[in-house]
Amino acid sequence: IQIGDARTVPALTESLEKSTPEMCLRILELLGEIGDARAVPTLIERLQDSSSEIRCCSAEALGKIGDSSVVPALMDALHCHNGTVRSKSAEALGKIKDTRVVPALAEAFGDVYFMVRQSVVEALLKRADVRAIPVLTQALRDPYYTVRYSAAEALGIINDSSALPALIVALRDGNEIVRERVVRTLGEIGDIRAIPSLIEMLQDSDESTRERERQRHYATSKPRKSALFSFCFWTHTGICPYTM
Repeated sequence: IQIGDARTVPALTESLEKSTPEMCLRILELLGEIGDARAVPTLIERLQDSSSEIRCCSAEALGKIGDSSVVPALMDALHCHNGTVRSKSAEALGKIKDTRVVPALAEAFGDVYFMVRQSVVEALLKRADVRAIPVLTQALRDPYYTVRYSAAEALGIINDSSALPALIVALRDGNEIVRERVVRTLGEIGDIRAIPSLIEMLQDSDESTRERERQRHYATSKPRKSALFSFCFWTHTGICPYTM
């Protein structure tokens, strides 16, 4: 039997009790890589360990295993006093397919620690769940540009027009990387109601900003929506999107 074989799970979980902290971390990593649900009770127990590193590693391993039975334990870990543990728990929840995950992550977005909010948005990005739209539109106003960027990206993946008003406001984000991502997201959604706001951006006095954002508009849309946009955009501006 080789290390990493599922048959080693009982021996690995048992060895945690008599291992050094460094060895414990490696064992927890292995349990996550093996992905056997038999390790879940031990990993949940380790979420209460006095070491934040052990708790983080346990949360990561539970996320890799992906068993829905771990959701309550990870939801509890979202309230841990350690911000890194909360962040890792949010990441782990994002890997588990369970209806309880999105509401739990939405609640966790109110965390004061920006890395938790970042992890929440990235976890929601993987789910493409319309229930996440309210918290993602809220995230478009986060103080940290990386959170705003990820929120815009997630809204593009969800691809629902209900996010349009918040995205149009975000076209004026103070960070050019976020603005470019928002324009691209509007293209992915493909709702022609965004055209007036995009035309207004074309009249921006900053030539370099205008050029970069023109290159990321609706030409990135899905084929049918892109064709519809192209006709409307060309009618309003005389500019063919595919030549920019």
